[in-house]
Amino acid sequence: MAQGADHPQDGPNSAIGNGTGTRNVTQKAESRDGFGNAASHPSGMEAGRVRSQDESRQRAWLTLLHAPALGSRALARLWEEAPDPLAILAQGPALWRAVGLGEATCAALRQPDEPRIRAALDWLTAPSHHLIPLDDPRYPPALHDLADPPPALFALGDPDLLRLPTLTIVGTRHPSPGGALNARAFARDLAGRGL
Repeated sequence: MAQGADHPQDGPNSAIGNGTGTRNVTQKAESRDGFGNAASHPSGMEAGRVRSQDESRQRAWLTLLHAPALGSRALARLWEEAPDPLAILAQGPALWRAVGLGEATCAALRQPDEPRIRAALDWLTAPSHHLIPLDDPRYPPALHDLADPPPALFALGDPDLLRLPTLTIVGTRHPSPGGALNARAFARDLAGRGL
């Protein structure tokens, strides 16, 4: 099950990233990120090095996603100037203000919510928990076509299933208990019918 960036099921309130665009790779595969830029994806890297780079990228994506009033359109403006989450953070307040970010957003980028980020990183350590940002090759191509695509998805299970035909149930991030039960019932019934 994949979900939008602000509420993974049984996980932290928001998280993003999987480190697939890290630098210092031995081989690269060409693809496009969610903003139409070429994206690099590593292969053949040392496991410890990948984990370290993955976590720094994940932390950068988490910082961006947890910042108040930093939606996908503002993130797209930042991406045009610095097409990498680490680069966006490294650019600092001058860039952030230049693309129209307010003081609360800039403050959150300068001093991220560490307990929330740690909770998200911990969530990622569980088997089958994935964070899939726009620049990840696993990000569903159909979502790239949206005018305002979510900056990231959380996937619980096999992220390769996101490339298959899908049916999406959209709702609030804060459903009522009855709404949550209805959504689960619809999802269970539809999945049972092979959709």
